Amino acid sequence: MTLRASWSPWCLPIVLVAACGDDPAGRAIDAAASDAPADHDAPVDASVDAPVDAPACVDRPLLVGGQAVEAQGWTIVQSGMAAVTLAGAATQLATTTVGGAGAHLLLTRAGAIDPAQPFAISVELQVVAVAAHNPFDAAAAILAGFTPPFGVGADRQQMLYLDAARLGWADDSAQVAAAVTDGAYHTVRLDYDGAGGMQVRFDGTLALTRAGFVPGATLAIGDQTNDPGVDATVRVRAVVEHCR
Repeated sequence: MTLRASWSPWCLPIVLVAACGDDPAGRAIDAAASDAPADHDAPVDASVDAPVDAPACVDRPLLVGGQAVEAQGWTIVQSGMAAVTLAGAATQLATTTVGGAGAHLLLTRAGAIDPAQPFAISVELQVVAVAAHNPFDAAAAILAGFTPPFGVGADRQQMLYLDAARLGWADDSAQVAAAVTDGAYHTVRLDYDGAGGMQVRFDGTLALTRAGFVPGATLAIGDQTNDPGVDATVRVRAVVEHCR
């Protein structure tokens, strides 16, 4: 009997599968991995790139009535019979003529105003008593620009006076009736536009305007003149720099 080597047609495919390493399970794993999203495709938290809000603008108190004014950055400028006292929640300024000698009394705050920028400042006050102003002099005044001790000509022309029944510019260019000495507190607000335009509001109502206004860096409030008989008693409850 002649012996012959036997050969199976199934060996070759089996050997080839093992040799090539073509594992169907491996192919499935590789396919799944290739379809997975890359890290850079992951959703990005939108809050990371969100713009940061600017700090909210808030009003700044310049003077709180009933508290020592020097500790709040104010200076007292005075002569004659004049007194600053605390009256509850207000700071009282009083001047009196004695023997023909007048007095003056101002609260001043350097750097309260930036003359090159728009600003808005309000003064809440009660005018208890006041003598009538005369040109460039006033016993109850607000100066958005002051040069010691009484203000120079430019300061005094555009200062705001408060008489018993009116307020106006001290150069007498304009005035308006107002119940200044009715026993109540009133708010006088000055709005400067940064380009020479000034508006004055009395208790929220537009009262006066002025073109060509030239502000200074120092704010002053009180009795600006030492003229005999031109006296006042004024109580200031608050001075506020408003956000613009």
